[in-house]
Amino acid sequence: MKAVWLFCWDYGKVQTGQSARFKDRDVRLTLSNAAGQQIAMSIDTGEKGNVCYLACLDNSGAWGTKLVNTYLAGILKGLKTVDQLLALVRYQERHS
Repeated sequence: MKAVWLFCWDYGKVQTGQSARFKDRDVRLTLSNAAGQQIAMSIDTGEKGNVCYLACLDNSGAWGTKLVNTYLAGILKGLKTVDQLLALVRYQERHS
């Protein structure tokens, strides 16, 4: 597996297509490795949206897994396919 993408969304807001803020929410992401080291991330996109592309675990290099923070917000109305989420990944790749 070359990459793992981490997303968070506000289910109610996605269903209605309304935006929300991820800042000051109770959502936190903590990643742990085999050595017990932890990386904790709070979510603050600075933008309104109802879905957030949090990070990518990039496994494509010989150096091992690399954590890439993204914090990119978007607005969806309904979530029916993975491709809707991957649109944020493609946008980030084009603009990074």
